[in-house]
Amino acid sequence: MPTTLENVRAIRQRIEKVDSAKVRQALMYQYLTGCRVSEAVGKYAPVGKDLDLEEYQGHPLAKFRIKTAKHDGEERVVCLPMEPEYESWTKDLAAVFEKRGSRKAFPVGMSTVQAIAPKIFDGLSYSVKKYTEVQKHDRTLCTHGLRHFRVSELFIRYGFDETDLNIFFGWKSKAAPMLDVYGENLWVRYLPKLLKA
Repeated sequence: MPTTLENVRAIRQRIEKVDSAKVRQALMYQYLTGCRVSEAVGKYAPVGKDLDLEEYQGHPLAKFRIKTAKHDGEERVVCLPMEPEYESWTKDLAAVFEKRGSRKAFPVGMSTVQAIAPKIFDGLSYSVKKYTEVQKHDRTLCTHGLRHFRVSELFIRYGFDETDLNIFFGWKSKAAPMLDVYGENLWVRYLPKLLKA
């Protein structure tokens, strides 16, 4: 199943229909920020205070601070527009964070989300390219697959380039190692691309 915008819409629609508000909000957050499930509801889950509200050129923003599991909880920031015409989920997620304070933003367990996800995404899959000793194959869509679709959406719909993706996902870049050193406010590079109705 290619990661086309049509499939991205289907995934978003399925997430919006999840009955449990906690699971729905956790999946929305995981998808929008491109985080791992452990960074949404597991060991590195955010608390309500892991949100800063700002403005950028007159646009209200939500800056989510994410503890990156792959880097032992090292913080990265994902900045998203709050205006519904640019991103319909951000404002509601920011409200969830503001209500939670010092408590977990999404009071649901990782095992619960992982158990429910196959039912939500039944029939959907994504392609995994060959790398090292792993052969190319299709994988049933699960929580980790949301990252693949978010990368595609940012690349295809919003015109993100490799540097934008490195900044957004907190990937360590061999080509631009200074991003790792001076990465505090680099979100200003990709944010204008997200201000697209």
